[in-house]
Formats: sequence, C-alpha cells, structure tokens
Amino acid sequence: PALPKENLGSLTDYYLVSKGPPARVAGIDSRSLRIEPKDDLRYGRQFWFDGNTGLLLKAELFDEKGDSKETFRFTEVRIGPVDRSALKMHSNVQSKDWRVHTVRSSVTKVDEETWALRTPLPGFRLVSSMKRKVGADSPEVTHLMYSDGLSAISVFAQPVAAGGTPLQGGSASLGAVGVYRRAVGGFANRPESTLAP
Repeated sequence: PALPKENLGSLTDYYLVSKGPPARVAGIDSRSLRIEPKDDLRYGRQFWFDGNTGLLLKAELFDEKGDSKETFRFTEVRIGPVDRSALKMHSNVQSKDWRVHTVRSSVTKVDEETWALRTPLPGFRLVSSMKRKVGADSPEVTHLMYSDGLSAISVFAQPVAAGGTPLQGGSASLGAVGVYRRAVGGFANRPESTLAP
C-alpha cells in the first residue's frame, strides 16, 4: 500500500499494530503485521511481506468479527533480475464489444468546495478534491477523498436534473465496499459512491 509517511504517525491513535505469525506465501517465508481498529469506523488488516526485500506478498482486510472481506496475494514470486521482454503485453485486446470511456477530471482547492462533513470522522482528513465529467451530456461530479492514512472514504456528489427521477436512497455493500446514497439539497450521491474502510 502507498501510505504517505506524514499519515503513519497517527495510525496508532486509531489502530492497534502488532506482529503477526510468520507464514509461507508464494513459496517465500514471510513476516506479518496485524493492524486492528480501535473503533467501528474502519476495517482491520494484516500484511505478509518478504523479510529481506520488504515486498508485500499478501494483504487481507477483515471486519469486526475477524471475517475476511478481501484478500490480495501473490501465488508465485521470483525476486531478482527481470527480463524486459517478460513485461510486454502478450495479448492485443481489440474487440467491437470494447469501448473506450474517457473521464475528464480537474483538481479543485478545498476552499472552493461547498461540501463539508457535518460531523468530522475521527482521524480522517480531506486528502483530495476534484471535479469529474463522465460524459459530454452528464453533469460535473464533485469527488472528495478522505483518509486516515490507511482507510479511505470517497464522497461523490452530482446535481439532480430538474424534472428527473426522484432519487432512491439507501445503502448496500459488496465485499469490502459499502455504498450509501441520498439526496441533499438538489444533489445526489452517485451510485458509484464508495465508503471503503
């Protein structure tokens, strides 16, 4: 994970960090680090890494019951010199069923935004804000990203079209991603809005 150094110092305010048991991952003897949340706003994590290189070999996200929500792992790893030809794409994907979808975005300054959290989330701070336009006829969408250095919450807001279909609010989850949608003063969370602890 790309964890900015400035955010790592406050992780122990919201997580318990401990050494986990060693394991063999992708044929490599690995060390592990377990990160458990101190509240119910975040998921826990465990990372397995090669003790010699620091290479992340496996990462697991787990809920408050300790049940796995998402796992990433290498099944085969060779550490050493790399043949450049092995990095080339081996297939040329060209199909009439494929469509290129370009999303234009522009970074905005926080003080230009009209959106703010009514109740700040402990440990989370705004790390980026941008405007996105998904299609030529679609409205511009505001995207705010909050993080505590490990977990992230994305908030998307778009204007509701005049005379459009009324928004159906609610929540849903799929694996490690939770979605909450509602209308606020003529704006709606996009269906792609994610709350991903």
